Amino acid sequence: MQIPVERRYPLLIAFLQQLLIETTDEAIDLFIRCLSDAHSKARRELRDFRQKEAVAINEKVMLLQQLGGVILDPAVEDPAVRSDIFECVSPEQLQAALADCERIVRPAKDESYDYFANRYSYFRQFAPAFLSTFEFHSHRQDDPLLKAINHIRELDTGGQRQIQKTRLWSLLQRLGRNISMTTRADKTPLL
Repeated sequence: MQIPVERRYPLLIAFLQQLLIETTDEAIDLFIRCLSDAHSKARRELRDFRQKEAVAINEKVMLLQQLGGVILDPAVEDPAVRSDIFECVSPEQLQAALADCERIVRPAKDESYDYFANRYSYFRQFAPAFLSTFEFHSHRQDDPLLKAINHIRELDTGGQRQIQKTRLWSLLQRLGRNISMTTRADKTPLL
């Protein structure tokens, strides 16, 4: 039995609309899952880094304890502090410890963003196509996440492949929440 023409096209349009919604939802779910997996890997790498460097970090804490003991000791006169410190720790040991601190130091708000940013080239493979397919909206005025998305779009259309490190950190630290996305074709909210 064949469906009459006057019902065939509306049914086809309804079917295609539903297919668009389901496909869009699936694409968004995959993108979110990809971001989540990358974030989980970044957090694991940070945890592994911390475990690997635990001994070195503890050595620096013990050194700080020694230095603090000398500096805060009221029996040690201010002019003698330096010489007393060098009796506990040689200048070479102190210099080596400071150099090691440069290697192991992490940001104050250590959220593994640098490990996440290491995946930039991976995301560049598909994020421009994803971001150009959707239009993003937020209920917040001047939402930093929308600014970040627009900045990435500008980089892509301008042919730039790299985000300046300082700009990247600034954008990552100010990311907003509560956004909604729409397809560019129909502008209907998906989230």
